[in-house]
Amino acid sequence: MIYGPENASPLMRLYKNGNRNLKAFNDSMVPETLANCLSHENVARSSLDTTISVLEALAAVTVFRPISEQVISLCVAESLVRIISQTKDFRSYVVNLAIEALWNLIEVVGKEAVADLASYPDVFKSLKPAFANVLKHGFKKDDKCIRNEICLLINFIL
Repeated sequence: MIYGPENASPLMRLYKNGNRNLKAFNDSMVPETLANCLSHENVARSSLDTTISVLEALAAVTVFRPISEQVISLCVAESLVRIISQTKDFRSYVVNLAIEALWNLIEVVGKEAVADLASYPDVFKSLKPAFANVLKHGFKKDDKCIRNEICLLINFIL
């Protein structure tokens, strides 16, 4: 009974039940606004700080299942993969945030998120050069972590 009558860990309860802030975000236009901010046109004309702020917000709110499901339906996963593939420096904070948000979606939503990613024809083609770049130029421990995360994403999608 450590985790209460549901016997669910605090993180699982957060996934399912959220908290008052996540519930408020879910009832607002926040998920749609974040998705719109990550569109190709908006990312291209936004500053790096704006993109980082949007990715941080997305990574924070996608721990609540209803928001994650809504984000998946708004095709944000494809935008996250595009951001990973178009960022020249694979060590950048933007890449780490995009990978974190993708993993949140996969972890919280599950098979539906993976199926959604697999439905985009260019996802694998986009991740392959990023993976090859990390293999070719990555030598630090953090680079190996990024390599493993991208490799697992590719394996999940295939």
